Amino acid sequence: MAGVTCRDIGDLYRYLTERVAPLTGVRELETAPVLRTVKRVGSLLP
Repeated sequence: MAGVTCRDIGDLYRYLTERVAPLTGVRELETAPVLRTVKRVGSLLP
């Protein structure tokens, strides 16, 4: 099991295809994105 924090879905895709996929020991992969807002800047609109 591994955890990774990515800026957006594009970064996650690049990480999986460029860093994880080339590893010879990896036979299968399952991802489970956990989306969470850590800090929101700005004011709420009505």
